[in-house]
Amino acid sequence: MKKILLMSILLTFTFANVELFNSAKYDKAYKEFKKTCLKNDALSCYYLGKMNEDGLGTKASYEYAFKYYKQACDLNNNDACAALGNLYYLGLGTNKDIKKAEKLLKDSCDKNSDSACLNYAWLYKNEYNEIKSDELIKACNNNYAAACNDLALYTNNIQSIDFSAHSCALANEVGCANLLEVKNYIDKLNTFMNNFNKQSIEECNLNNIKACKAAGMLGLGDEYLKKACDLNDAEACIMLANNLQAKNELDLVFEYSKKACDLNDAYSCSKLAYLYKNGLSADKEYVKQDSKKAQSYFKRACFLGFKKACEL
Repeated sequence: MKKILLMSILLTFTFANVELFNSAKYDKAYKEFKKTCLKNDALSCYYLGKMNEDGLGTKASYEYAFKYYKQACDLNNNDACAALGNLYYLGLGTNKDIKKAEKLLKDSCDKNSDSACLNYAWLYKNEYNEIKSDELIKACNNNYAAACNDLALYTNNIQSIDFSAHSCALANEVGCANLLEVKNYIDKLNTFMNNFNKQSIEECNLNNIKACKAAGMLGLGDEYLKKACDLNDAEACIMLANNLQAKNELDLVFEYSKKACDLNDAYSCSKLAYLYKNGLSADKEYVKQDSKKAQSYFKRACFLGFKKACEL
């Protein structure tokens, strides 16, 4: 009971000292932290390490920072272990030791020190040229803008925008600059696409098959794929059939699949074969089962190069 009471009193003093630190009363805070650190209060030792590293309330000293961080880390303060890992990696206040740094940073990251996750990822990038995405994501999700910026470099375009936006939301200049660059690129791309779409439609109206197909592929409307299909482009017929299938317009799916098959598309002939083999019914019967027609289309698909159809 006496031990619990002493720990409670020590904790009260520590919190009071943290308030002194947060109020920038560094000289007084440093003296008080020293008293409680002597009693093996891990948080107090950690703050002494931080104050020695940053020169707050005392002369900056990496040697003393190392001493107090190590004491706090030995007392299981995770933030101190993360800071100790940085000193080992940079060789500040102690000899450089990458393996010790790596272990301390990894262990601290696993115990949810986000700064350790970021520094662990940097260590791996610098020493082993390996990207530790999981650790960077963990740090970014907990509002370390530098981690978000790194992820923006290592990920695909969509994810890169998300990470840059997260960084910018944290008022990080690099993140905002990256996001602005993306915005300018998108503005230029939109202008280009608007002009291209207009030209595609104009060309399609002149019966340019490729222009019609491009307009359909760009989502300007199935009518452009239909026109390309009507102009005997098998690929356009296939894409149109797939779009109509997603819309559940099953009678038209059959019509355009047949048109593609008539244009010697092996895949479409095989699709028709399966439709006849199994039949196609929903709210009504779209394709009636017909084994003879199914076999005929399997043979045609095989002849056109669809190897699986040869086995059926």
